[in-house]
Amino acid sequence: MKNTVYINGEFETLNINSDSIIKYIQQILLKLELNKKELSIYFCGNDEMRTYNKEYRDINNPTDVLSFLQQDQDDSGFDKNILGDVVICTDVLIKQAGEYKVSLKSELLRLLIHGILHLLGYEHETNLEDEKIMQKKEQSLMEYLGVKFDK
Repeated sequence: MKNTVYINGEFETLNINSDSIIKYIQQILLKLELNKKELSIYFCGNDEMRTYNKEYRDINNPTDVLSFLQQDQDDSGFDKNILGDVVICTDVLIKQAGEYKVSLKSELLRLLIHGILHLLGYEHETNLEDEKIMQKKEQSLMEYLGVKFDK
């Protein structure tokens, strides 16, 4: 069964259309064996991402990607088919693609994978073991999509 993906925000500077982004996300979710899930991807610029990062992580700088699990505080009414929201900062994405010497598409895919894995409970900031597990899963998904990425 297909997943439902919503794309919003400003991503024209990436020169990738929304249908292509949705196709990549569908491939990622398929490989993760997720069906009938709902996911929202939102693209924003530095200023808006800085606001989110400050509000939710108390860091007063933009970041590349943030993930927000769709869940109530007490889990009442929690729809397990709704994964959540992934917010990607296009300004940081473009900057990082240049720094890592990769295409915008490669960096976009890396950030999509990273954000989705966070929604599934993967973590990299807690300890080295968790970071290695998440990196291995990211690399596996990148290879599945045919993208080589060495950061």
